[in-house]
Amino acid sequence: ENLEVTMAQHLLAAADRFELPRLRAICEKHLCETVDIANAATTLTLAEENHATELKRHCLEFVAQNLSSVMVTSGFEYMIQRCPNLQRSILEACSKDMSLRLSSPDGNGKGVVRSRQDWADNEAL
Repeated sequence: ENLEVTMAQHLLAAADRFELPRLRAICEKHLCETVDIANAATTLTLAEENHATELKRHCLEFVAQNLSSVMVTSGFEYMIQRCPNLQRSILEACSKDMSLRLSSPDGNGKGVVRSRQDWADNEAL
């Protein structure tokens, strides 16, 4: 599986370089399915450097949900060195993830968005 991921990463870079949208889509799909704690930051870096918007979105969501685990990987340091601007993107994704969790009474992201006053009213009860 590791070899498949590495191959897809190299093919994605080639697809970007030679403007092959179908190959890019195939590689992005495969890489989205294989994102994990160990490779999330490096895959996010790859997505950023190779204009893979769907893969970047997927990685940002994954990192936002697993930030503390991803931050201790060597890939996270690599990401900071190669694409320091991604730190802001991660913070924005974390903010969205937190907003979704807070908008639901059970924290599963399903529900209506509540205002601060709604939360204050609930706490007063």
